[in-house]
Amino acid sequence: MNNSDFSRRSLLKLAAALPVASGAALLNAAEPQPKILPFNKFTDQEEIAYGDQWAANYNNHVSIINVKILTDYINSLVGKLSKVSMRPNMPYRALVVNSAVVNAYSFMGGHVWVNRGLLENITNEADLAAVVGHEIGHVVGHHSANLVAAIIEAQGLWNKLKQSGATQNAQVQAIIQQLAPLIKIAQMKYSRDNEFEADMHGFYEVLRSNYDPNGFIRVFELLQKISGDPGSVWQRLQASHPPAADRLARVRQEMTQVQMPSHPTTDSLSFKAMKLALRALPPAPKSDN
Repeated sequence: MNNSDFSRRSLLKLAAALPVASGAALLNAAEPQPKILPFNKFTDQEEIAYGDQWAANYNNHVSIINVKILTDYINSLVGKLSKVSMRPNMPYRALVVNSAVVNAYSFMGGHVWVNRGLLENITNEADLAAVVGHEIGHVVGHHSANLVAAIIEAQGLWNKLKQSGATQNAQVQAIIQQLAPLIKIAQMKYSRDNEFEADMHGFYEVLRSNYDPNGFIRVFELLQKISGDPGSVWQRLQASHPPAADRLARVRQEMTQVQMPSHPTTDSLSFKAMKLALRALPPAPKSDN
């Protein structure tokens, strides 16, 4: 075997090992790299452990829908997107909140919440994947972990947290309770750059999962259409993010730089079954989280 054969075979093996999702190959585009800010001293294990504790406290104050078909469906979608994300090591899990408000949000350590109102008003799985992918993108980008770390830094609590030597003890619980009023999981305020980064992380998760990336276009066009309409059920999702026109322009530009999937997924039988299960429930509360 000569050197040229070896090089050629080595390249073929390397190419075969690279993840390529149904023809969704990149051309000139590049997904942004996650940024851990200097004051974020969480290890991945600490992010997961502390995220679990804050999430557990939050779940005690919201109405979670414990209907297996709904929980299984949203966790399947989150799992499919997160495993092709830039942080597949996080133990992603999702819950459905019994609120008519159209919204979804996430928290450090891989926690995702999807309001029932979003599931009721979204019309296909690709569009839902775009919204959920964006929320996974916040975890990928360390956005909530960076915000929580900034609060811990401002309160001068890093030493206490690190010196406790554990992720669960009385001192840690006291710190978590102390910071609870400052860490509002459903109302985390991210910078414009964070939101755009989450869009891009979500876009590439959707692309690698072979969902139709035009789901982003449809969602952003809808948010752009209802902008300024306080009566729209989508208003909360629009109000907490940068202008939909800016997000739409960025995704459209990114779509020109990648090879779009030739046969993308837009819908599924499990999505339709989820919608049927929702209809069997009594009306959701109209109050926000």
